[in-house]
Amino acid sequence: ILLFPLIATAQTTSTLLKPLSEAQLQQLVKAGVDNERLAKTVSERGIGFDLSGDFLATLHKEGALPVLLKALGESGLKRSQIPLDEKLLRELVTAGMDNLLLVKAILEHGVDFQPAAKFLEALQEAGAGEALLKVLREAVPKPLTKEQVLNLLGSGVSHERVAVLVTIHGLNFKPSDEYLDTIRIAGADDTVVKAL
Repeated sequence: ILLFPLIATAQTTSTLLKPLSEAQLQQLVKAGVDNERLAKTVSERGIGFDLSGDFLATLHKEGALPVLLKALGESGLKRSQIPLDEKLLRELVTAGMDNLLLVKAILEHGVDFQPAAKFLEALQEAGAGEALLKVLREAVPKPLTKEQVLNLLGSGVSHERVAVLVTIHGLNFKPSDEYLDTIRIAGADDTVVKAL
């Protein structure tokens, strides 16, 4: 009975912890905080941003080890609704990310590039398995649905990035006046509306 308030307080404290930001992670890596500890924190709290290949490459240069990069990859893939880009995929494979998680992410969200033979060879040398290579050989950028466009805007993806994704992937629907109004209400600027 005496321990109940302590347990309840610990549970409340852990649920109040916010996901980590890019700035926090960069500061922690630069400060030399143990990568195992950071990986555990990322797994527990998650991240509050869309993971990019550029960010992972920067962290790697600053001293992040594969254990942290893999934890970031797992958290980022759970959070993200956007297709995987070439650089992110390369960084995750190089860090030793589980190929089956990458296959699942590609099947769910697609890719935003057409994988070339040289890219696939480089991935294989970095440790990509046959299942991942097969999925990438068959991958083509899929048209975005109404829900995906709204989810991208709702999750805080920049308007420029949404417009680029619309341009690369196209749409599997014809935007009606009502849908364009819905997109504006969701916060889309003229860049996104014009791309749609």
